[in-house]
Amino acid sequence: MSLIFGIIAAALWGLHDLLVRLVSQRLGVLNSLIWVIFFGTIFLFFFSLIQFNSLAIYPENLSQSFFFRQEIILSGVFFSIAMLALFKSLKIGPLAIVAPIIGIYPIISLILAYLSGAEIRLIFWPLVFFVVLGIAIISIATPEESSQNELDSHKKYWPMQYHFTAIIYSLLAAVSFAITFHFGQQASNSSNTLEVSLHSRVVTFTVIFLVFIFTQTIIIPRAREIFFLGLMGLLDVAAISLVFGAGKLEMPALAPVAAANFGIFTLILAYFILGEKLNTLQVAGIISVFSCLTVILLV
Repeated sequence: MSLIFGIIAAALWGLHDLLVRLVSQRLGVLNSLIWVIFFGTIFLFFFSLIQFNSLAIYPENLSQSFFFRQEIILSGVFFSIAMLALFKSLKIGPLAIVAPIIGIYPIISLILAYLSGAEIRLIFWPLVFFVVLGIAIISIATPEESSQNELDSHKKYWPMQYHFTAIIYSLLAAVSFAITFHFGQQASNSSNTLEVSLHSRVVTFTVIFLVFIFTQTIIIPRAREIFFLGLMGLLDVAAISLVFGAGKLEMPALAPVAAANFGIFTLILAYFILGEKLNTLQVAGIISVFSCLTVILLV
């Protein structure tokens, strides 16, 4: 069941990434990110109020779980690090290098689960490896947009120092994503998933906002952009809540493995909605990933 949670999360994140194209052209990716996290936090807050039924008991839950649960705080901090490292790596390096490195985080998630005492079936290790390999193939085969550095320098290549720096940021993002889901699932295992997601997201928003106000100029979104940013925020928090919620299920480490395939759903949605074409390598990667996920689901 945790694998299904992860697949649904991947589909939600895939739609989220497709919507990024509609709003990031004027706002920019980082401005879009801060607003998406803001609206997602608002949604989680109202959902939590509905669940707890009254403001009277919510502050008690807030103090008990937020200030005394280091797993929640760590999941929020590492998610903010992961997102900032992700966007930094994509800005300075080619997708063909960055995406495959970030795509290894399912293997790191599996290792963290194993080190925490979870029983990992032997067959899962090669299957997860081929899932990651499929993600790498798709990433390499996907045409990319020019990075900001390339646009600024009007060059057709990335200098070697950008490669090295992009690799470092990509590794940081991969490790941080794995740690985020690990701590988030640990917290959800003994707490309300919605509450864990909300408090983790508050930490994430605080960290990214503090970084943002010292490095960027906040752009106020237009009415149409607010609609899409709100929808993206809803999709984002729903997806991460599913991955966190898998902490209560058997083999929770499989949820991050499946969720890592959001890029595949972005490609598929772009194919059906935007009419974009899929090349042979992309199709091969998609088949490889879904074949492995199907086998994992059956065993």
